[in-house]
Amino acid sequence: MQALSWDFKTEFFAGTGFFIFMASLLLLMVFSLAITPEIDRDRSHRWRKIHTVLNCLALLLFLGQRVTGSRDLLEIILILKTHATASSGCVATLKS
Repeated sequence: MQALSWDFKTEFFAGTGFFIFMASLLLLMVFSLAITPEIDRDRSHRWRKIHTVLNCLALLLFLGQRVTGSRDLLEIILILKTHATASSGCVATLKS
């Protein structure tokens, strides 16, 4: 039986990058909610501009998360398929 290969460098940094996306998005969303009352009170629209820039940054992070998450899911599926085809030959020889 062939074990699943796991590349520490690739898998660790891919998981860490996804975590950093999530943590930064969480902080951006909490900050955006926290400045909502200030947006209503501010007459110079400074907080509104900051809020817009932060939302654009969050959009970019969501898009980056979408790309990395899809890549990781597709990679997992390919690894499982190759593992299933490699192990199915062993099972067939045991049954016959």
